[in-house]
Amino acid sequence: MPLHVIHELDAAIAAVRDNNLDPTTGAPHNWDAGFAFYYGVQDGNNACGAPYNTVSDRAADFNTMNTETDTALVHERIVAAFNSGLQGCISPGDEAQVQTARDEIVKQLAIPYLQATLKYAHKLDLDVGSGSDDAVKHQAEALVFFRAVAAQVAQYTAEGAADLMDRFSTGNPTLAGNYEAAYCVIDRTLEGFQITWADIGQYPGTSPISDCSAYGAYTPVTNVDAQAKVTLDVCKLETLVGAGNFADARTVYQEGQNSPHKLADMAQATSSSPMWQKYHAFHSDAKHMHTLINSALAGGGKWQGKDDARAQVVKKGTRDLVLPMFIIHKLDSVLEGLAQTPPAATAAGEWDEAYAFYTGLELECPSGKGGSPHDTAQDRAKDFSTITFGRPNVHRHIGAAFKDGLAATRAGDVEKAGDRKSVV
Repeated sequence: MPLHVIHELDAAIAAVRDNNLDPTTGAPHNWDAGFAFYYGVQDGNNACGAPYNTVSDRAADFNTMNTETDTALVHERIVAAFNSGLQGCISPGDEAQVQTARDEIVKQLAIPYLQATLKYAHKLDLDVGSGSDDAVKHQAEALVFFRAVAAQVAQYTAEGAADLMDRFSTGNPTLAGNYEAAYCVIDRTLEGFQITWADIGQYPGTSPISDCSAYGAYTPVTNVDAQAKVTLDVCKLETLVGAGNFADARTVYQEGQNSPHKLADMAQATSSSPMWQKYHAFHSDAKHMHTLINSALAGGGKWQGKDDARAQVVKKGTRDLVLPMFIIHKLDSVLEGLAQTPPAATAAGEWDEAYAFYTGLELECPSGKGGSPHDTAQDRAKDFSTITFGRPNVHRHIGAAFKDGLAATRAGDVEKAGDRKSVV
């Protein structure tokens, strides 16, 4: 309905531009229709189905009412703009006046839907925290209300809009931190919308987020620079095997060069992780990753005259076999540690390590590709067009799960940490 209101207002502007000012077929009619779709029928029995009712309900929720008239401040501004725009639709017509009124209405209409997004994001957080079955219901309500303004929000923060669409989309995992995410996304749009937090107000039971600088970012609680640097060794291997220097590549693989975490050790690690055990059984080899990579580095036999294939196995075997499996090993190790009494003090650090192995360092190998599973996800998202608002969908899911999982790990919540691990 709000979008159809805007459609009618835009039609009125086009009619004024064409000098169609006929009261029954031209600009005044379109403008009046816009108001009718906004206000609906308010007869006391059926006063619930129009954007006006959403405006009034959210104003009551967020304490943005005119206390003297008991009317939503947004509604008063919208009515004033409708009255001004109507005058511009009447002969001789004033397109600039109509455009200004239309823009004011669009701005004001955004406020109740931003308020509703915050309200249901907060309700969703309460549901997630308590395990309530209402989580799916409130997730859907948040989605519908946010969709009313999502395209406008995306003009000012495409990544933020995409994050909220993912969080609220039915069928996606219900995450924690929805109110903070919604608040920080909206905070980034205020200048663009030309509104303030005073216009939006505050929903009962919530507080302003004092610092949104960390929104969307994973912030390790331990130093994991050494883990991230393993991607430098992945890139070094690419350089060496690309030049046919498999001997030096084997040295880097076995001994490491930039990180104390040697790729050969990671490939041969012993892990009780169910995923590791499944792959061991499938390959009938507890060191199946090392067997493959080391064979390609050594050459000879089946690799004779196949240096290009050897190079691909080394490059992609380290980045896309060893690192992903080691991430899963680390996350399962966290869950084992949390299940102990008392929980292992190293759990949060191991969760950080898993994230570092996923993202690596922000760099490009000589091929132009990165050296981490994060980079593989980026490349495949481009290939398969699974990118929304410029960011791979999988990154948002994994990033949010890592962030929520770290909070669960620090709180000793093994069940929630396990759920976030499953998302990763």
